[in-house]
Amino acid sequence: MSNNQIVDRLKNFVLRPRVDLWMWSSLKLGDGENIFRFMLSKCNFIHNALEIGTFLGMSSALIAEYADMVHTLDMHYYDNEFRNVLWEYLGVNKKIVFHPFSANKQKMKIIKDNGPYDFVFIDGSHLAEAVALDFSLVYDVPKILMHDYGLDWADITEFVDKVATDGYNGNKYDLCVKVPFALLTRRMNDGN
Repeated sequence: MSNNQIVDRLKNFVLRPRVDLWMWSSLKLGDGENIFRFMLSKCNFIHNALEIGTFLGMSSALIAEYADMVHTLDMHYYDNEFRNVLWEYLGVNKKIVFHPFSANKQKMKIIKDNGPYDFVFIDGSHLAEAVALDFSLVYDVPKILMHDYGLDWADITEFVDKVATDGYNGNKYDLCVKVPFALLTRRMNDGN
């Protein structure tokens, strides 16, 4: 498929009457993209990345610019053709694997079967229990980037602050914040 054909397909998605403002605004990343790229640049070389919460696939595409492979997963009802067309247009479709799931047990299996990971981006459900579950599945990954920190999602901010202060499951983390992102870098075992 030519670039012009791909662009035409993307326009068809974006110009549909049912596409509302939040979807359109999520395609225009603006300053958020710059902050996201800044955080990704702090991760050095990423071989195998995991994204929890794919939605439209914009962040997956950005991660793929910094990683050899991206495994991204989301609830099965977020599986859509738009994402595939976008990834093809951006030339990252061969570096990204989308894994739909319908239950947490399935999500856990996908994460386990495709690791280990160098980097994780968590942008799934914003509820306290879901944030804690997602983190519990990846707490041993060296770099974990959380989205929507410091905004209207208090559960995310509180969880990240607690992990940065108290650690998690015997691990300690350094915290780098550029709202709306928080990067938790796992400290290597220093014998303490």
